[in-house]
Amino acid sequence: MKLFKNEILYSEGRLRPYFRGKHHLISCITIFPLFLYLFCKSYNGTNKYQFIVCIINFIILYLAHIISAFYHIVDLSIKNEIIIQKIDIIGANWYVTTSYFPMALLLFPAKAGITLVVCAISICLWNNYDIIYSNYSIIRPLYIVSVQVPFMYYIINYLDTYELKCFFTGIVSLGFSVIFLIYEICPSIFNKNIFGHFEIYHSFSIIGLLTMLSMNYNIYLRTSKIE
Repeated sequence: MKLFKNEILYSEGRLRPYFRGKHHLISCITIFPLFLYLFCKSYNGTNKYQFIVCIINFIILYLAHIISAFYHIVDLSIKNEIIIQKIDIIGANWYVTTSYFPMALLLFPAKAGITLVVCAISICLWNNYDIIYSNYSIIRPLYIVSVQVPFMYYIINYLDTYELKCFFTGIVSLGFSVIFLIYEICPSIFNKNIFGHFEIYHSFSIIGLLTMLSMNYNIYLRTSKIE
């Protein structure tokens, strides 16, 4: 069963602009190797816990981007496209969920941090269940994003100035990406066969990826006491 009932799939003739999926493919061969190098270079043997927390998030992000690139670039049968699309959306939900891990588990007081992680994972699992059974809407990842609201005190007081800049830049980029995605906004100067509203959405998502990885890398350095 399709994830979104009235959606036209690529295998059914959905427009696939030239740049569709290539943002994530390029990220997989540029941004991710860079940050993997930085994380591994800063590992000193005494910061194993910090490394594990951050690398879990890193691996989920990488897998989410690889799957998304595959889904948007490769031609598939209708049945396989439905399966890969669902895996892609599941990956996106875990992307948002695990992005909380470094700040929650490395910076926040234990009780607050664990509560944030448990709440985010619980909503993510609920979303995953509904994705599998095609009872899902595109705004559902925002439920995970909204989890941060009750923990804003800890975010503001435990993140340093650089991390806060990264955090709020990521939130703003996420907001713009959702607007372009939901309302399918594409300026008339763009050729939709090359670069459409979904590519604009992906562009903002890459900004969010960079700010989030930068924030989490800085948290990793701070909590590992690496200058």
